[in-house]
Amino acid sequence: MNHLADVQVPHADRSSDRGTLYDRSLSYWREHIVDRDLEPYVAVDDFEADWLPPGDYALVLTLSRWKAGTGHGDDYRSYYEQHLKLREWGYTDDGERELRKPALALHVEIMPQFREMVYKSGDSLECPYGEGTRLLAWTTWAEDPFEIERRMYDALRAVYRADTVDLDDRVDDARRVPKAEAHIRFGIAKKNAAIETPEQSKQLIGWGGESEIDAHQRRQREGWLEALIESGRWHLLGFKPQRYSTEVKIYQANQWHKKSKSDPFHHPKLEASYAGVDRGEPPHVSEWDDVLEHLRTRHRPFGTGRVLNARASASEANEGGRRAKG
Repeated sequence: MNHLADVQVPHADRSSDRGTLYDRSLSYWREHIVDRDLEPYVAVDDFEADWLPPGDYALVLTLSRWKAGTGHGDDYRSYYEQHLKLREWGYTDDGERELRKPALALHVEIMPQFREMVYKSGDSLECPYGEGTRLLAWTTWAEDPFEIERRMYDALRAVYRADTVDLDDRVDDARRVPKAEAHIRFGIAKKNAAIETPEQSKQLIGWGGESEIDAHQRRQREGWLEALIESGRWHLLGFKPQRYSTEVKIYQANQWHKKSKSDPFHHPKLEASYAGVDRGEPPHVSEWDDVLEHLRTRHRPFGTGRVLNARASASEANEGGRRAKG
């Protein structure tokens, strides 16, 4: 999570003249896209970065209505957020070039942060780090939060010019990690035993607080969800108390039974994730190792297997006016 404090003209007559990254992104959309029927718009046809695996990549832009705007009642007008996404070039069966979601994901959200903004209800938008631009980046296969930030900055600079991000404007306290995941994939022969453990854990954690537990079986888009626990009461199983609300789930890919046993996607995945905290702010980027260790310790009672990756997502940034003291 970042906060880039770089409003250039704080008293401009129009918010679009304040010089923020959000202003620049909106001007880019008006100059190059205009019509939403043209989305996703290919902003960079041949995106290159040293963190990308071999392949041909592009950056595309889309727009969506945001949660806040200006005005009240019938005069309310919502703002829009920009979505900058990584895509990979491939070919259809007919030999046509097409864009696909790559194995390594990157999605950067660009949102406004101005104090005169309100929700549709009329409540004021809070700007905890000042005015400017809020950035939220989601990515996979990142070793640390600095890698997440680097990918985000590389993509922004590729579309909106090299001077888009000035790290001298970054507010360190705003560099937060709102979500992270870590998983292992284990042999299918151990699936039944692995599923039984979350069910037993559910009963232990839920003693005296069953309403806080969500453990069930259901189908999701990523495949068959075999077991799921979400709770902030992991200390009841002997884990060190944390302020993270943590989820553990076991699931398999769609059509897993049609894949050979030599294919990793034939086998179940045990995933531990956290999305937010029970109290206070999300962890600072300096706590990254503690967060991943917290997630990996949740793997140990449920199954065994080789850790294939630690998937981490979300490095959030705000770019705006200088933060006031106090």
